[in-house]
Amino acid sequence: MVTTIESHGPLHRVVVDTETTGLRRGFDVPVEIAWWDLVTGDRASFIPPHGDFDMEQASPEALQINGYWARGLDNPNRWDDGTELHRLHTALQDRTFAGSNPHFDIDMIRPLFAAAGLAPEPWHHRVDALEGYARGRLGRRTLPGLARVCELLGVDPGDHTADGDVTATGRCFLALDELPLVQLDARSDDDATRLARVVLAIPDHQPVKPGDVQHGRRLLQKLLGAPA
Repeated sequence: MVTTIESHGPLHRVVVDTETTGLRRGFDVPVEIAWWDLVTGDRASFIPPHGDFDMEQASPEALQINGYWARGLDNPNRWDDGTELHRLHTALQDRTFAGSNPHFDIDMIRPLFAAAGLAPEPWHHRVDALEGYARGRLGRRTLPGLARVCELLGVDPGDHTADGDVTATGRCFLALDELPLVQLDARSDDDATRLARVVLAIPDHQPVKPGDVQHGRRLLQKLLGAPA
């Protein structure tokens, strides 16, 4: 029996990216936030307010990379009055928070929601990281970063802004969704052997024993719902 492994439906992803004053969780703050709802197409970017203390402690390298001064992110007249933060909170409600290294962005955004009196984590409890998704879909042994995923998929990485990274990350998610899904056959010795090697951590240079192949076959049958 050949079975295609697929989800119970497409994820409703909202891709989010932040540009920050540095990489220190709980200390550095976002100076630009962008998001893109891959289902509805809604998207936006905005500059959250930040204070003199935040800038005094900011990493000069981080500010140079994200073009803080060159792009005028320091102009208070452009800072969000709370409207865009609330709009993002609504967009994330019960959706899948997605991105490249999304847990970093979550750590940066959560305090903003809490300070505004909003639920700090409005999204679904499962988070979708591009690195892990790309590793599985592309069959990579290591976790590829955004730049590498863009290279492998032929996606323009864009500029290093929140909106640019959201665009590149979203396009990568959409491209990966279109790749053929994995097919497994419960009767296949090769599939049973590969599964046994992974589950039992059998090194590539060691042969898989017949008993281990049978173990892999039982796992396949359970996974695919095939009769024993």
